[in-house]
Amino acid sequence: MKGEKTGGRAKGTPNKVTQEVRQLFNELVRENLPQLRLDLATLEPYQRVNALVKLSQFILPKPTEATLEITGINPKDVWLSLSPEERISIFDNDSTGSN
Repeated sequence: MKGEKTGGRAKGTPNKVTQEVRQLFNELVRENLPQLRLDLATLEPYQRVNALVKLSQFILPKPTEATLEITGINPKDVWLSLSPEERISIFDNDSTGSN
């Protein structure tokens, strides 16, 4: 069937080659940190930030989108379960949600 996974890594299993490349790059940056700092210091602020962002892609994991799905809960039931004071506090200007 088209689009059906038939082999390879299981979902969520890290790619070993990618991990090894990230580790090697991380070591390369660490070993050259003094020179890298000198090089970055010679750049304009925009260039420096741009270079750091590009380098970070090889060291830091890419962020993933998180999705929260709640099933079996009726929002109306949740609302009705709140006391009048709790309902009012939701609309208070207090950003912490506390009184």
